[in-house]
Amino acid sequence: MISFAHLLLALIAAKFISSENLNERRVGAVLFMLRSWMDSLDGSVHRNRAGQGRVYNSERLSSGYYIDVFCDTVGGAFLSFGILFYFYKVLDSKTKELPYTKLTENGNGGGNGNGATGINTIVQYTKTQLFWKMWCIGFMIGTGGWCWDYSIDQYKYIFHTKINDGSLETLQTYYLHTCFTWLMMWSWRLCEGLVLINYVLFSIFFDKIWEFVNLFQYMGYVIILSFFSITILYIKYLKTELHL
Repeated sequence: MISFAHLLLALIAAKFISSENLNERRVGAVLFMLRSWMDSLDGSVHRNRAGQGRVYNSERLSSGYYIDVFCDTVGGAFLSFGILFYFYKVLDSKTKELPYTKLTENGNGGGNGNGATGINTIVQYTKTQLFWKMWCIGFMIGTGGWCWDYSIDQYKYIFHTKINDGSLETLQTYYLHTCFTWLMMWSWRLCEGLVLINYVLFSIFFDKIWEFVNLFQYMGYVIILSFFSITILYIKYLKTELHL
């Protein structure tokens, strides 16, 4: 029930985010952040009812897991389309200002025949280009969420598996408490799905969404996939050391 409630809230938030009015977009950002809180609450309620307390346990084969994934995916799509429709509205209004038009100097630095230099030209984005930008951002959020969930599931397998060999069990405990292990796990809190959504919401609230989209359209993938590659190598190392 909570999953579908925060899905509805995501739709309402997206409607506000698509507005040309900054204050309404800020309301939308706050509403979507409330949706994220409800998403976290949903998992906490489930774990409490299952008697798991604060232990993170992603039950991948349960119906609740797939419902949660569906609602998160659709909610993220609502957010992306809300931003996209805001972009479209500004584009349709033919506003000659950022984010859709940008004054740039003539690349050759030459004159215009009248002795003027540094001629300013208008660079305008098509709707297809804007759609591609937001598709990249939306898929980046999904990628971050999946990589984080997979990594946590692997860490759970490594450190929750009962090892009968005494020396390997001691080694398992040692690796669990190393600074590098905790650094790897906690670093995901900077680039997992919900945190990436928060970055988007903050950029909306402070009216910097265009700058955010342009900065992380491709750079976000570089950061996430680079860190995920390091995580995979470390997980493989742990499994080899512990004979898992």
